[in-house]
Amino acid sequence: MPADGNGAAPAVLEARGVQYAYGDLVAVWSASLSARAGEAVAIVGRNGAGKTTLMFGLAGVLGASEGSVHFEGTEVTKWSPWKRALNGISLVPEGKRVFRELTVQENIALGLPRAVRGKERRERVEEIFERFPILAEKRAQLAGACSGGQQQLLSIASALTMRPRVLLVDEPSSGLAPVAVEDVMATLTELKAEGIAIVLVEQRIEEVVTGIADHVIVLEQGRVVLEDVPERIDLTDLEQRLSVA
Repeated sequence: MPADGNGAAPAVLEARGVQYAYGDLVAVWSASLSARAGEAVAIVGRNGAGKTTLMFGLAGVLGASEGSVHFEGTEVTKWSPWKRALNGISLVPEGKRVFRELTVQENIALGLPRAVRGKERRERVEEIFERFPILAEKRAQLAGACSGGQQQLLSIASALTMRPRVLLVDEPSSGLAPVAVEDVMATLTELKAEGIAIVLVEQRIEEVVTGIADHVIVLEQGRVVLEDVPERIDLTDLEQRLSVA
């Protein structure tokens, strides 16, 4: 794809002035962002700032009352979540969303479209197990018996069965031990290096600003109040700003 006027690669995912609401309650006001292949955009903010709402909107779970969403140059604002996923936008919701009563392998297989059958279906499952050896070791184990970190990796793995170009990841470190957080962040960094665009909501501000993020967006009361590269962000000032009650 051609580069834009500034010489940068074009955005894989772009939101232009989107607004998302629950009935009459507007949770995100006129927000814009763009994510390029092999780039991680971190969305940070206090609880209730609208971060998860924005992610749901980008995934199509919520419809936009204003603005538009574009994927690889095509407007997808009115596309359903399933159509977005089929075309390359996958969401990993907060809370280690796995089917605890199913095995690890069954969880991964459930992420595949029904149209993927037979040999290709088996190959895609094995593709995931090659990427996540720890899950391969536990393929016959119930997901509910896995550790929190393993369940989070399983949630990411299930989204990857769709071979996404954009991965939306909401609070991946929530409720995890530090060593599990390191594993999850390492996985996301690897996916970014492979050319996947990552849009990440995360409370561990220092973890993302000094680590995986190529771009940082700060939300306050549903509005984008800061957007910049990590090198130009005062981390101490940002942490203080977001910790104010």
